[in-house]
Amino acid sequence: MALGKADFVVTGAIDDIGVESVIGFGNMNATANSEEMYGKGIDARFFSRANDRRRGGFLESQGGGTILVTRGDIAEKLGLPVAAVVGFIHSYADGAHTSIPAPGLGALAAGMGGKDSKLVRDLAKLGVSADDIAVVSKHDTSTNANDPNESELHNTLAHAIGRTDGNPLFVISQKTLTGHAKGGACIFQVNGL
Repeated sequence: MALGKADFVVTGAIDDIGVESVIGFGNMNATANSEEMYGKGIDARFFSRANDRRRGGFLESQGGGTILVTRGDIAEKLGLPVAAVVGFIHSYADGAHTSIPAPGLGALAAGMGGKDSKLVRDLAKLGVSADDIAVVSKHDTSTNANDPNESELHNTLAHAIGRTDGNPLFVISQKTLTGHAKGGACIFQVNGL
C-alpha cells in the first residue's frame, strides 16, 4: 500500500503448536519450566508473566487472525468502520542479535534524527506527537533476554523522539494474556489495543 501497489489488503497468519517449536524454544530456555514455576508458588495460569521478577519464559500458544487494511479514502468510500489508523510501520533487522527472544536495537533507527525522524514526521501528519502516545503493545516474552532489552529500547526511543520526561507510557504485554503464538502474535497485539 505504501508503494501504491494495493488499495486494500487482507493480512494475517495462523499457526498451531508443533513439536519443533516446543523443542526449539525449550532448547533456547525461552519457555517457562513448569517445575520451577510451581516451585515459586506460581499457578500454571500465570506462568507467562512479562516484566515480573519471577518470570521464567513464555508459554507456547496457537491461534491466528486476519485484519483488513485499506487507505482512509477507500474506507470512507466503501463505508467501512475504522478501528485504527496505522501511523508508522517499518521493519528492522540489525543482524547483531541472533536470539529470537531479544529484539535487536536496530529498531532504534525509527527515531534516528530525533524530532526530525521519519517516525515523528509520520505521526505529525496525523496530528500526533510523542506525548500523545498513551500505550505501547510490547513483544514481551517473559524472558530475561527480552523484557529488559525491549523496555530499554522503548524508553530510549521515546526519549529520542522528544517524549516529555514523566509522561506515563502504559504497556500491554500481550503474551502474558495469550501465551506466545507465532503466526497470531501480531494480530493478538494489534487487536489488543
